[in-house]
Amino acid sequence: MVVGGAALNVTVGKFFEQVGIPALQGYGLTETSPVIAVNKLHNNRLGTVGYVLDNLEVKLSEDDEILVRGPSVMMGYYHNDKATQDAFTEDGFFKTGDIGEYNGGLLKITDRKKELIVTSGGKKIAPQPIENQLSHYPLIDQVCLVGEGMKTIGALIVPNQNQINKLAAKYGININNYEKVLQSPEIRGEIQNLIDGVNQNLSSYQQIKVFYLVAEAFGQQNDELTLTLKLKRKNIFKHYNDEIQTMFSSPEHR
Repeated sequence: MVVGGAALNVTVGKFFEQVGIPALQGYGLTETSPVIAVNKLHNNRLGTVGYVLDNLEVKLSEDDEILVRGPSVMMGYYHNDKATQDAFTEDGFFKTGDIGEYNGGLLKITDRKKELIVTSGGKKIAPQPIENQLSHYPLIDQVCLVGEGMKTIGALIVPNQNQINKLAAKYGININNYEKVLQSPEIRGEIQNLIDGVNQNLSSYQQIKVFYLVAEAFGQQNDELTLTLKLKRKNIFKHYNDEIQTMFSSPEHR
């Protein structure tokens, strides 16, 4: 089966392979009609979106944005010359807005350009790969990295409530008030251990230095997720502005 949309978790892809259903991840946009790249049965590389189609030219810009040109790319937006002009480079390549890299000849998507976090030191950080590493743990359901214009990176973390309650029982913590449970040193310590494990594989400027545990999951009802369950970061930042400001209150992080 061919998989599109949000990134396919490698573990999920391996599961489907093991039960005899190869999941071939592909990539494209409506503006590109839509396929740009897709994996092949004889070389299905999980974690990538595969090989660029033969009829297309793909290159990376100086900031690693994926640019594409070819007959299946749209001519422009209907009755919107300004949007059309903004969407193309001078030499006719369409700007996908996605950040990517090549891995052994296969294309890999690392993040959306508009979602890159730029620290006060000018470092650009793709949040999704780091968020995916953390949310892989059973104890964590959702993660949203923050830190635009700050010295360091922080994270809003939605833990798995069932797992947290089991841990609380283990430590003898009363679970009647979930928000207080999340503030307990024992639970924060467990989350910190997971963060430390992820940080070991990251450059110093990418490492999560502060975090806040969110009691309520990011959801569509609060306009924090799209219909395809992607984070609406601006809305999340707005809803948790006070918590974010508190996280970065120390001069060493601002």
